[in-house]
Amino acid sequence: MTTAPTTRRAIGTPPVAYRTERPRLVKTATTTAESADARATERVARRITRVSSVTSADITRMAILHQAASSFGQHGYCGSDLSHLTHDTQLAEGTGGSRSKSDLARAVIDEGFVRLAVAGARLVNRRTPALESLIDVAHLMVDPSQHDPLVGAAHRLLREVGDQLGSTPAVFDSWRTNYRNLLHRGIAEEDVRPDIDTDETAQLLLYLIYGGYLVSAATSHPSELKRQLTLTWKTLLPMIVIDAQQEYFREFTARRLTAIGSRSNTPTGTRQGKRTGASSGPT
Repeated sequence: MTTAPTTRRAIGTPPVAYRTERPRLVKTATTTAESADARATERVARRITRVSSVTSADITRMAILHQAASSFGQHGYCGSDLSHLTHDTQLAEGTGGSRSKSDLARAVIDEGFVRLAVAGARLVNRRTPALESLIDVAHLMVDPSQHDPLVGAAHRLLREVGDQLGSTPAVFDSWRTNYRNLLHRGIAEEDVRPDIDTDETAQLLLYLIYGGYLVSAATSHPSELKRQLTLTWKTLLPMIVIDAQQEYFREFTARRLTAIGSRSNTPTGTRQGKRTGASSGPT
């Protein structure tokens, strides 16, 4: 009696955990907790995006934030002159009592990264392999072509005055937690090596991804971000992906990298094209 030879997963086919002929994964305490975390994240995202009881104060606040974001995004924190806004009689109502440039900067940072968190949550679901979601979320966080003006201004302010405003640790902690949870899922789905330290790997990924973004922002060269992300995945994939899936995720990442910087004027959270199965090329 002969046994059928094993084959690698072809590009475009689901990872092993998603093949219909394989038995379902046994739930463990870890996967159950992660599932609860994912449901909680989805509930928060729904609450954030729910539009209800929009008041004139809400409209005024967003108008002020957009005006402030435009100035911060173009001129930076030090180069922005927002004195005319501080004399606006609706400022206190529109920004919850904010009366200074630093208050407005903090409000722009908070609003920008709430939007980014919601957009990232939309990329994560149980039908998409976790490692694919991790790659997409990591790119979303730093690809300016996927950011609206508020998110772009929040990124610039985070670089310039984030520590002074006290928001930097919370933002980075949230990103690191998302990366770690997706790595945990990737292990359960048999795409990620089971012996990696997910906390350390998530931290390293954050350093490499955001460090590449800072280098790109400092040089202002359009192709620099793509080059930095290419080096990041070239370094990380052999460390975190099981041998049988190396080729698949190298090609998957290469396709995703072709889209970096090419989604001009695409609002945060929107995706071009749609996924069919585990992977259908750039979206």
